[in-house]
Amino acid sequence: MPELHAGNLTEYLKSSSSIMIEFVQENRTGLAIGAVILWCVYAFILVVYRLYFHPLAKFPGPKIAAATQWYETYFDIVRKGGGQFTFEVKRMHKKYGPIIRINPHELHIDDPAYYEVVYPTNKPVDKLEFFSHQFNMPDTVAPTCPAALHRSRRQALAPMFSRKRIIEHGSSIQHVVDQLSYHLDNEHAGTGVPTNISHMWAASVTDVIINIVFGEPSHYLDSPDFSDPFPLAVRNISQLTHTLNHFGFLMRKVPLTWLKPFLPDLRCFLSFRDTLEAKISLLMREDRKKDFENSAVRTLFHEMMDSKLSPQDLRLQRVVDEAMLMIGAGIESSKQALTTACFYVLTDPEIEARLRAELEAGIPDPEQMPHFQELESLEYLGAIANEALRLSMGAVQRLPRIRRDTHLTYGAWKIPANTPVSQDNYSNNLNDVVFPQPDRFLPSRWLGNPKVPATKPLVKDGILPAEERPLGHYMTSFSKGTRMCLGSE
Repeated sequence: MPELHAGNLTEYLKSSSSIMIEFVQENRTGLAIGAVILWCVYAFILVVYRLYFHPLAKFPGPKIAAATQWYETYFDIVRKGGGQFTFEVKRMHKKYGPIIRINPHELHIDDPAYYEVVYPTNKPVDKLEFFSHQFNMPDTVAPTCPAALHRSRRQALAPMFSRKRIIEHGSSIQHVVDQLSYHLDNEHAGTGVPTNISHMWAASVTDVIINIVFGEPSHYLDSPDFSDPFPLAVRNISQLTHTLNHFGFLMRKVPLTWLKPFLPDLRCFLSFRDTLEAKISLLMREDRKKDFENSAVRTLFHEMMDSKLSPQDLRLQRVVDEAMLMIGAGIESSKQALTTACFYVLTDPEIEARLRAELEAGIPDPEQMPHFQELESLEYLGAIANEALRLSMGAVQRLPRIRRDTHLTYGAWKIPANTPVSQDNYSNNLNDVVFPQPDRFLPSRWLGNPKVPATKPLVKDGILPAEERPLGHYMTSFSKGTRMCLGSE
């Protein structure tokens, strides 16, 4: 055998490459046809597996949804401009029953009586990774998939949103309300120009949340017509979540700055993030450590730094992302609930008159506002808050959970372990057994400590509730379980 020198090897490789290129050029059509045939065979085998041999093959639902994720993609991105899959899932339930297969890998259950099984308070549940890359912040607490990692990250933030801590912020919240009142009295009342209450509450809530996170005031309420670009950008970006879910493979790879030309609101969002990063970076500097530790105001970052988070979880990038997600999520959900309450109160004279009478009796001197705990005793105000939370719904999109440790049982159905199972607030909060006339704003439904009996299923062909429950048990705007909203207090 002749000795193979480097020169000989180079010539051999060049020759082989030339032969390969020539072969491909001469057989391009045949190779393309072959590739298409192979893809078709693969797709056929995959569909046959999903429809007949997959662990979820026996569950009811449209065959096309079981065969391909593209069915969901069509409703989320194309149908009526996108965002329609939640309604399509509801239509599926009407046709196929309370438990259905909504895509090749996931089950959905429309039964409020089963909600606490899917979202348990004392069991480890993972999140589906499909939902973790919407805003390219997968390391923040909400999108974190593994249960154990989520628990440690959540524990670091939980004290900041405890009932006790929120009550401590009562004076700063009252200051924001006073500022809002001032602007309405001096710039809007009597002008004959409509006030956009959605923008108004977005600016108000932003001032409140930034004060809680940073311990210092902001001035979004001072923006003309309450229209600061940042809260409005949060709203517009949040409306893209159903689309961004389907591009997780891109969100993992593409820096957000690259998307600026396609998402104009992202410029404002990223500008705010840059400001936030500079502020947090300053707080985390070694030469500011003593000032930071001795600060009289406890912020989100104090809680994170004092927690048992790993050094990896205290990286500047992750801390900034966590703050961004807390601020963004808090703005949109709170704004939506307050806007919903205002709309229905102002469009129903009877509800407005009853609320006004209760407020005048409970707050005889507007210059001496009651403490937060005194306001809680105003029953009709609380009923309006509950009804607004019910109809604003929080996250409308489903929230899949995965039990790794055991299978689940729903009626006669055995759900394999490691199966994503979801429910959604849209179906739960509009259940017509739990909430008769669910589309109507009826604060009176919350008066008198109402209960939901366990005498019949809450959906057709559903399971019996385990026991009689208070009505509030079935209002799921904050979700439930180990991953429920941090701001639920």
